[in-house]
Amino acid sequence: MNLLFNIEGQGRGRVEKTGFFLLCSFFIFSFISKPLINMTGFILISLSIFYVVACDRGFFKKNKYVLLFLIPYVLGFLFSFLSTSGAESALEFLNRFKFMLLVVPLAAFVKSKKQLKIVYAMFFLSAMFSILYGVLDKQTYGGFHGFHKIGRTADMMLIACLSSLTFFVYDKKNILIKVSLFLLVGIFGWAILMSEIRGTWLGLFVGFLIMWFFLLFSKEKLLAIKILILSFSVMLLIYISNAGGMKDNIGRIGEQIKSISATENNESNETRIQLWKSGFEFSKEQFLFGVGAKRAEEPFKKFFYSKEIDYQDKYSYAIRYPNEFHNSYLQILIEAGALFLIMFMIGVFLVIFFSFKRIRLSDEGSKKYLVSAMVSSIAFMVAQFFHNDLYSYGSTVFYLALFSACFIINQPLVSSSPNKKG
Repeated sequence: MNLLFNIEGQGRGRVEKTGFFLLCSFFIFSFISKPLINMTGFILISLSIFYVVACDRGFFKKNKYVLLFLIPYVLGFLFSFLSTSGAESALEFLNRFKFMLLVVPLAAFVKSKKQLKIVYAMFFLSAMFSILYGVLDKQTYGGFHGFHKIGRTADMMLIACLSSLTFFVYDKKNILIKVSLFLLVGIFGWAILMSEIRGTWLGLFVGFLIMWFFLLFSKEKLLAIKILILSFSVMLLIYISNAGGMKDNIGRIGEQIKSISATENNESNETRIQLWKSGFEFSKEQFLFGVGAKRAEEPFKKFFYSKEIDYQDKYSYAIRYPNEFHNSYLQILIEAGALFLIMFMIGVFLVIFFSFKRIRLSDEGSKKYLVSAMVSSIAFMVAQFFHNDLYSYGSTVFYLALFSACFIINQPLVSSSPNKKG
C-alpha cells in the first residue's frame, strides 16, 4: 500500500512523462527501424503494464475500449494451444500479434488531445524521414520504399496521407498549419504513387471515396468540394513538377491501374487468386483454431502435394508461396483460425461503428480524429486484402488510428461548448 501511495503521490507523473516520451520515440521509429520498434515497444508495453498495476487500478474501468483488443489477443493465445501446432505456436502467436497491445500504452500515456496531436506529429515526421531517405538513396518509381520493405511503407503511408487530408479539411487553425498539412498530403500521396503498389492505390482511392461521400451525405458539401479541389491540386502539382519521374511514368501508372482487375495474362493477379482459392480450401482442415502462428508452410505443402496432379497444375503458382498468402485475413484464418479472426474483426468494426455514431455529436477538433480513424483504417483494411501487414509492423499506425477514435469516444460530451476546438 505504501508503494502504491508513493507512486500515486510522487512517481505517477514521472511514469506518465516517461511513457509519453517512449510513445513519441516509438512513432518516430515507426517508418525507420524494426529493431528500434521492437526495443521501444517492449519497454513501452512493459512500462504500461507496470503503470496499470501500480498507478492506475481503475484503468480498465475508465478505458473499456482496450478490452476490444485485449480479449481477442488473450483468447487467441489460448486458442493457439488447440491449433495443429499446439503449444509450440502459442508464444509465436504472442509475438505475431503483439501490436494489438499497443492500445494499452496509448490509453495509459495519452491524456489529452494535445498529446494525441503530438503523437500524430511524430508519426508524420517519421514518414517524412522515410521519404527523405528514399530521395537521398535515389530510390526510383516502382522501388520507392524508404527504410522498410516497399509494401509496408506504402500501407503505412496510406494512413499518413488520409489522416493529414482529414486534418487539413477539419482543422481551422492558422494558415501555416493549413499549408503544412496541404504539403504533407501531397508528399505522402506522391510517395504512395512512387511505390507502384496497386493494393495501396486501391485503398487510397476507397478511403478518398468514403470521405467524400460521407461529407456529401452529412450535408457538408463545402468540405466535399474542398477535398476535390485539394486532391486535384495535389495530383496536378505532382504531374507538373514531374517529381520522381511521374510525368514520364504516366503511361505505366495507367497500365498498373488497369491491371488491378485483370484476372488473365497477369501472373501477379493469377498467383494471388490461386493462393486465395487453395489457401481457403486448406484453411478448412483446421478452420476454428488454425495451424499455428508462422506454421503454415509445411502443412500447406503436405496439403498441396496430397492433391491430384490436375489440382497441382491448376494451382501451380500457389505452391511458390506456401507460407505467405498475400491476404492478411486469409493468413490470419489459416494461422490463428476463424474464432480469433471473427473476434479481431468485431473489435475493429465496433470502433469504426461507434466512431461513425459519435461524429455528428462532436466538435471539429474531435471530429477530425473520428473521421480520420474511420477513413484511414478502412482504407488500410482494403489494402490488406492484398498484403500481410494487418498483424505486422505496418499495423502500428493502424492501431494509432483506431486508438485516436477510441480516445475521443471515451471523452464525455460537452454540450455547453459545441464549438470548442482541439
